[in-house]
Amino acid sequence: ALVGGYTDLDGVQHTAVISASFLPQLTLPLNAFTLTSPSLGLLLVFRTNSSYKRWDEARKNWGMNINHTR
Repeated sequence: ALVGGYTDLDGVQHTAVISASFLPQLTLPLNAFTLTSPSLGLLLVFRTNSSYKRWDEARKNWGMNINHTR
C-alpha cells in the first residue's frame, strides 16, 4: 500500500503513498493460493474438530473424577 498502491472494496484504485521508482512492485501469483485454500481449510476444520473432541473428553473425565471424589 505504501509503494504499490491498492484497490479498495468498491474497486477504486488508490495511488501509492511513496512513489519510489527504484523499488520494484512485488506481485504474487494467485494460482498457488487458489489451489491450496480448500485443502488448508479442510485441514483447519479437522484439527479444530479433533481438538474439540479432546477437550470435551477431558472435560467429561474431569467431571467424572470430581463426582467420584464426592
